Amino acid sequence: MLKGKFSIEVRDDETSCKIGLKLRDFLLANEMVEDKETPDYVFAIGGDGTVLRTFSKYIDIIDSVKFLSIHTGHLGFYTDYSAKDFEKIFFDMLALEPKVEQYPLLRLKAYCKDGKLIADCYSLNEITVNSHSGSTYAAKVFINGEHFENFRGDGLCISTPTGSTAYNKSLGGAVIHPQMDLYQITEIAALNNLVYRTLGNSIILSKEDELIIKPLKLDNHRISVDFRTFNYDTVSKLYITLAKDKKISFIRYNDVSFWKRVKRSFIENEQLLREFLLENNISRKTLTRIKFDNDGSIKVNGKEENVRYTLKKNDVVEITLPSEEFSEHVRFFEDKLDIIYEDEYLLIVNKPANLPSIPSRNNEDSSLLEIVNGYFKKNHYSTIPHIVTRLDKNTTGLVLIAKHRHIHALFSKEEIGKFYLALVSGKVEDEIIEANIKRTADSIITRCVAEDGDYAKTQVWSEKYNSKNNISLIKLKLFTGRTHQIRVHMSFSDNPLLGDELYGGNKQIIDRQALHCYNLKFKHPITRKNIDAVAQLPEDMSNIIENLVET
Repeated sequence: MLKGKFSIEVRDDETSCKIGLKLRDFLLANEMVEDKETPDYVFAIGGDGTVLRTFSKYIDIIDSVKFLSIHTGHLGFYTDYSAKDFEKIFFDMLALEPKVEQYPLLRLKAYCKDGKLIADCYSLNEITVNSHSGSTYAAKVFINGEHFENFRGDGLCISTPTGSTAYNKSLGGAVIHPQMDLYQITEIAALNNLVYRTLGNSIILSKEDELIIKPLKLDNHRISVDFRTFNYDTVSKLYITLAKDKKISFIRYNDVSFWKRVKRSFIENEQLLREFLLENNISRKTLTRIKFDNDGSIKVNGKEENVRYTLKKNDVVEITLPSEEFSEHVRFFEDKLDIIYEDEYLLIVNKPANLPSIPSRNNEDSSLLEIVNGYFKKNHYSTIPHIVTRLDKNTTGLVLIAKHRHIHALFSKEEIGKFYLALVSGKVEDEIIEANIKRTADSIITRCVAEDGDYAKTQVWSEKYNSKNNISLIKLKLFTGRTHQIRVHMSFSDNPLLGDELYGGNKQIIDRQALHCYNLKFKHPITRKNIDAVAQLPEDMSNIIENLVET
């Protein structure tokens, strides 16, 4: 596991922010320290643009920082982690020692007419020079002090090896392995005729080579360095080299080659079916079950194929998951289910109070799972239910159930937004509670806040307060899923849930903990549609809330 200080830079979108929160919680839980000024490790979550902006932010300490990025857009060339499999990074960090790869940078120095230095900066991807008015750009190009050509055209692009797959490639430049100490200059729409002559090809330069560009017109000058653009009217000389004093370091946990990423991004039209399925979250275990169970199948264009089949563009892959059978010890109960949402993959029900989510050894009464068992049997489903989000016996509200073990497994990679309403004693302020939780020493049931416990995070919003009865209605969001987390955190904040006798709650108004999971938000693991399920408050809590008016 990494040790030291970290910083997380996140693109401003919902997916990136959620991943950033999860990563931060993971790093803090593993004894790393957050430090945005002088970090040892910087995590960039977003697209390639986020990586470039993050690099620019930490350029002054670039030699002491190592970068790792998670792409939430298209696959880039700085990382092997994408949004759909980002949680793999947690396992890799815990289990593997990282490799460190260093990539070269470009250094640009720009001078005005009187020889004064007006710009001194570094580039991770590329530097482009042209006119900001759109007129023809004209300049003399020198290599190692010797005149090479007179350029006329739209401009020039000077790229690092990492930038060779970006703008440079679209201009017809060469793709260069990012660890090579090389850089190249590529022409942008050069004029090449009987009057104006240029080479017409990109030029690859070594780390020892020095490139000088002298514009013929000093005004009307634009310089772009990665994502930053500068306009100047007095540029007389641009001096560009590979940086001799700085390199950027990236962390790698796997052996996915640069050339494989290039192939996948630009030219790959064929792929083994096995690789395709693994990339789309069909695990090796699931593949084994499909192979050996009688009714599981993998079809391509309507024909059954094995995993060694080579997929081609526009092939249609159809997977039939194997059926599941109940064990002989499973119980079935027929009872009413309050179904909020159902499709062929998922079931969401509104659980009442005094009903455990799963059976216990000492409970002869029914459980929610056993009632769902009966529902599946009655409707002749060929699978068995798997509870994804369970609730305490006397907590009401939404429970998410997967209709196959594979669907259940997919939810381990999905962010599930779990929102609760609760009635508590006392007045509550909006806050985020971060307090570790562990089992108490004298009980197998109760939990408590303790420094040596498991990390737990709960966000709390105050919705309504009744000063006469000193009761608050609050909304909560769980970021972690510790046993009794909300009950423990509210008791720790001196605002125990009404009716929660186990954690100091008052039972005079309600005889159970006044807690209801009213909202589940998540992206469907198969259809990728946003699911937003809501369950109304139970009668016992709504009756109390009706009397909670501002006083």
